[in-house]
This record gives sequence, structure tokens and C-alpha cells, in this order.
Amino acid sequence: MTMGRATVRDIARLTDLVTAARAIMADGRVVDLAGLDEETRRLVERLRLDRPENAGPIKTALLVLVDEMDRLKAAIEDKNAAFTKELSALQAGRGAAHAYGRHR
Repeated sequence: MTMGRATVRDIARLTDLVTAARAIMADGRVVDLAGLDEETRRLVERLRLDRPENAGPIKTALLVLVDEMDRLKAAIEDKNAAFTKELSALQAGRGAAHAYGRHR
């Protein structure tokens, strides 16, 4: 396998990990994204070593990866917004209950 093909394979594997993380989040489960950092670091090292003539297929694979990462980012932001809204509602409920308790 040429270096360019191996790089594209590694990008595809990282894309699959990002897709899986998004699916896990969609199921309402918590995702540990620490492994993505290490995989990304390895990929960057491989990209530094790859040959310029392999840039075409690599660029295409990277665009797919970036798109999937953008989707994961949006999913994280949506979950965070929903969590913040729920937390605010709980805090408002506690405040009302506390205020009601004072006036009794």
C-alpha cells in the first residue's frame, strides 16, 4: 500500500470514529472524545510525511472528515444548549420553591 493510500485509510478511520461519536451522542450517551485527539495527532504526523503528489485523494478524504467534525461540533453545541436550558429551568424551579417557602 502506498503512503497516500495509507493516509486516506487513516483519514477514513478517523472519520468513522467521529461518525460513531455523533451516533453515540444521538442515543443520549456520553462520549469520551480524548481518543480523537490522539488519532488526530497521528494523522497530522502522517500528513507531514506524505508526498505532495498524494494531495488530491488526501484532500478529498480530509474534506469529508472536516464535514463530519463540523457535524459533531454542531451536535455537541446542541446538547450543550439543551443541557443549559434544562439546568436553567431547574434553577428557576428551585428559586421559586425557595421563595415560596419563605412566604409561608
